[in-house]
Amino acid sequence: MVSSAAPHLQRPKPRKEAPKLSTVERKLNAEKAWKKEEVMQDDVDELLDHLNKKIKELSAKHSKKEDYFLTRLHLTSKADKQTRKESPYNAYLHALAEKENGDLPPGSKSPLMSLVQSGAKKYCELTKEEKEVLVKELETYREGKEKGFRVTTKARAQVVQHTRQIVTEMVSGH
Repeated sequence: MVSSAAPHLQRPKPRKEAPKLSTVERKLNAEKAWKKEEVMQDDVDELLDHLNKKIKELSAKHSKKEDYFLTRLHLTSKADKQTRKESPYNAYLHALAEKENGDLPPGSKSPLMSLVQSGAKKYCELTKEEKEVLVKELETYREGKEKGFRVTTKARAQVVQHTRQIVTEMVSGH
């Protein structure tokens, strides 16, 4: 049933005030929280001591610096490995960008918005199988990108120099 009367204003319920604590009770709550924090910090310190001890053992065993193992631990963490799942639309835009940018000179690329505007209609016409193929291509492209331990600029420069040296040797026939 529809009413012609004006809607009632909704008024929020008044908030319940927290119970008033005496200064003694506040002190007790603060002490509890402090003790809880101390126990947690002791556990974290114990874990760090164990890790540092294990890293020293590995350093002596494998004749590597401790920083090497700390870096390896950091780079193998879950946060470094997480990637987003490829969507068919992103895979399509990637393929379109590869095609469009292939004609351009090295170092320049076409703007993303122009790719989106030109490819929006064509994407709707793709079949499910074509979209799956594009997603697979994007997955293989991402797997082929350099990932892993050589993340610093200096390390990447070493990789490039080593690759250049190998190519030079192959060309010169050594």
